Amino acid sequence: MSQCSRVRTVLLLLLLAGCSGTSLPPNAAANRAMTNSSGGAFTGSSSGGYTFLGCTASANGYLKFRGGGHASYLGYDSESGKMRGQRFGSRCVWNGSATLTSRHRGHSSVTFGLSLKGSRHRNPCGDAVSYVVKHGSGKFANASGYGTVTFDCSDSYLDEWSGTLSF
Repeated sequence: MSQCSRVRTVLLLLLLAGCSGTSLPPNAAANRAMTNSSGGAFTGSSSGGYTFLGCTASANGYLKFRGGGHASYLGYDSESGKMRGQRFGSRCVWNGSATLTSRHRGHSSVTFGLSLKGSRHRNPCGDAVSYVVKHGSGKFANASGYGTVTFDCSDSYLDEWSGTLSF
């Protein structure tokens, strides 16, 4: 073995010996994993303006809303969406979508499919509306998830999101 090879070997062994110990606190690995998180429990809340017409025995309904708030992983966001209430005999089935766009993450967004089914549901205000992630953009390009959103439709709308979001 040449002198140069011996020096490299010794340096490599010293380097490996120095790296085998750790000065990281016990929870550092868990904290590092959380920093690189790709989702989990999802919550959010938004408020703003809306227009609404409930389903009746003779007419379909609609809910359109636009506002802003804060949501897990998105931070401060803007929100827009609409639902349509389609009459089927004595019941009304509501479907639509909502998009939450991050104000701080390169305008990454998540679009949710919304649905409320059943004979007792005349409108989505006050009932838990089911959501499923349809698609996302930017950081959320591979988003998936599901949960519920509840709308309070009084002077302005207020909604509360809960469920999961993975990306």
